[in-house]
Amino acid sequence: MMNREEATAARQRVMQAYAQLPQAIPEVTADDLRQANRLAWADLEMAGAPLDAPGERIYALGFVGPGPGLKVGFTSSRPGPTGRADRTAAARIKYLERVSLAHHTVMVRAWISRPVTNARDWEAKSLDALEGLEGSTVICEYFHGVDFDLALKIIHSVRNDSMIPVRRAGR
Repeated sequence: MMNREEATAARQRVMQAYAQLPQAIPEVTADDLRQANRLAWADLEMAGAPLDAPGERIYALGFVGPGPGLKVGFTSSRPGPTGRADRTAAARIKYLERVSLAHHTVMVRAWISRPVTNARDWEAKSLDALEGLEGSTVICEYFHGVDFDLALKIIHSVRNDSMIPVRRAGR
């Protein structure tokens, strides 16, 4: 069983250590990385439970390491032949986690919406708003230089804002 206080402290140590890149090599323990990652998964479960529910969702994943620090995207799952989702949000995030290892990054923050009907539009508005931040470097749906908490505030603020033009409608 995960001790949430210990995991939160571990996540803080990991984030502080990696904030020194590229000037210094972060000194963190493998246990701190594991606890921070487990806490990210617990945050996902809390925000989007159940993760195997069918429907469209938007997510934000926060990474530490020399690669991109934030990934914002869209995922959908649909009922399979047995009635259970055959492609779940959890499976998508696990895939993205494996991809992040190629960039030597570890997921330490995570949020996902519950199933919604307008997830693609919400994602497009969020990506446009995040791309416009000063100091933000974007490659597709990956960002450098964007604080995770700020990204979440922006994602939530654009959800119902019909005034933000959608430039990514073709996704």
